[in-house]
Amino acid sequence: MTIPTDTFTLAAVEALFSDWRATRSGKSCIPAHLWEAVLSLTKDYPTSKILGRLGISRAQFRKQQSQAQLQANETSGCGFLYFKIC
Repeated sequence: MTIPTDTFTLAAVEALFSDWRATRSGKSCIPAHLWEAVLSLTKDYPTSKILGRLGISRAQFRKQQSQAQLQANETSGCGFLYFKIC
């Protein structure tokens, strides 16, 4: 499910999270459309404020942010491969 992310406010995303938490079954993962909304907020709000209001851990956020950056790199067609060198 894709929702236009250019109109989200922190309060709107907070309401979406409240609705999802009230209706989810058990300990399910945060749906992709909610992560899209969260990541769209980073251009308008400080990360600490987003995480605090939505009850998301920094580790969860970083994981999703990394995945989004990898997807963006894959679809950009830049031709670079990223390797982690130990």
